[in-house]
Amino acid sequence: MTLTSTAYAEGGMIPDVCSCKNADGNGDSPPLAWTNPPAGTLSFAIVFTDKSNMLRHSMIYDIPANVLSLPAEVDAGFSPADVPGAHQTRNFRNDNEYGGPCPNNTHTYELAIYALDVATLPNLTQNSTAMSGQAQVLMHDLAKATLTATFTP
Repeated sequence: MTLTSTAYAEGGMIPDVCSCKNADGNGDSPPLAWTNPPAGTLSFAIVFTDKSNMLRHSMIYDIPANVLSLPAEVDAGFSPADVPGAHQTRNFRNDNEYGGPCPNNTHTYELAIYALDVATLPNLTQNSTAMSGQAQVLMHDLAKATLTATFTP
């Protein structure tokens, strides 16, 4: 399985629009696309992590198995309208949406997509965090692909 974005490449720099430097202070989620999920995939989850301090910034999950991309600027909210069926955990700012980078110095970030063996992750609600969500993801993980980049304020 592979994960790509038109916003930045593997090993590249996360643009300001995807960070707290944009107008809303949360950043716009980057457009994402993935290929070659394994047989038996029933849904996907994407976790955004600051690898410099292992802070889970945000997570979107219950992405239907027939969806192989996400648009830029996924709608805010537990159930984003532009990704029917999907849900978002609370980000590190306690909002149900993407939480872009906002470090004081250069940090490395990872977007990880997981192919899952369940259509919906159990035990998650609109109050769940990305950390608790990832614990559920790891119990149902079939495959993982990553996109790693840095952000410098």
